[in-house]
Amino acid sequence: MPVRPSSIASKRRWRLRWVLPGLLAIVLATAGGLWLAFQHVPAWYRPVEIAPDQMQAVRDDLVRVQSAFGEHLALASEPFEYRISQDQINSWLAAREDIWPLSREWLPPGVSEPFVTIDPAGIRLAAACRYGSVQTVLSARVMVRADENQVHFQVIETHSGSLPVPRGWLRDRLASVPPPAEFPWAANGRGDGDPASVADVLEGVSVPNTGVWWEPKRPYRVIAVRLEDGAIVLAIRPLPYRGSCR
Repeated sequence: MPVRPSSIASKRRWRLRWVLPGLLAIVLATAGGLWLAFQHVPAWYRPVEIAPDQMQAVRDDLVRVQSAFGEHLALASEPFEYRISQDQINSWLAAREDIWPLSREWLPPGVSEPFVTIDPAGIRLAAACRYGSVQTVLSARVMVRADENQVHFQVIETHSGSLPVPRGWLRDRLASVPPPAEFPWAANGRGDGDPASVADVLEGVSVPNTGVWWEPKRPYRVIAVRLEDGAIVLAIRPLPYRGSCR
């Protein structure tokens, strides 16, 4: 017996009644999951708060680290290693406005509570970011290495909350942003005629590895960087004093 067209149409409508709500539920669940991932605060993100009565101790620690490095550099005749922990860095960041008042200009509006983690996979830089009523934690993992000529940086991953940020989208957004004038770099993935931009860090950039420490005004070169769990270790080669300083 042939099936009537009205019966076929009725079955299709019955299926649509179930399929459409199911698809809508999947879309809503996916959107909700992405929204939660976007706003998720990673377990590793624990910005430091410095109590007023501990502020001087943080300042003293920074002075001690700077002085100790200067003493090593003044006396060294061979390369030496210098270790700085992520706990120290995060304490200095938390106390930055008390130590360096101009640091209020370091971060753009809506960005606060910078935090750093260090492990062999890279240095992870993170901060809380607010856009109106929306807040998320933006983070970037940066690989750092050094050789006898330069220090090399590359952003290897970026996240908003626990949601990865597509590199192509990020590259397009950063392509028109020039690098800081006081921080010139050579880009690994850019042609000779292309303008420099912050997007260069996605392919890798290189900066000079030499400097002069203000006390004892001795030149030095960073020849290696080792990342450990919770610390960065710099290999420093002391260079001859300039002129008649020593």
